[in-house]
Amino acid sequence: LLGGDHAGARGDGLVFPAVTVRGVLAAAWAEQGRFVSAQQRGEEAVRIAESLRQPHGVVQALLYLAYGHHRRGRHAEAGD
Repeated sequence: LLGGDHAGARGDGLVFPAVTVRGVLAAAWAEQGRFVSAQQRGEEAVRIAESLRQPHGVVQALLYLAYGHHRRGRHAEAGD
């Protein structure tokens, strides 16, 4: 799910697994204090969801990205 054709793994939910797995990984890395990696992975999730034109995925990815900013203590960035 971290490589290849993002549209190929559709899953059975509202959000593509390629988006969800990156968001969850970003949240896990934020919990570990790996904030740069978390932000990069979260931004990647947003880009993929946008490229797939999937509104639910974009929202989910943005929430994971905001969570990483929140864990880092950057509350202003989380709201942007």
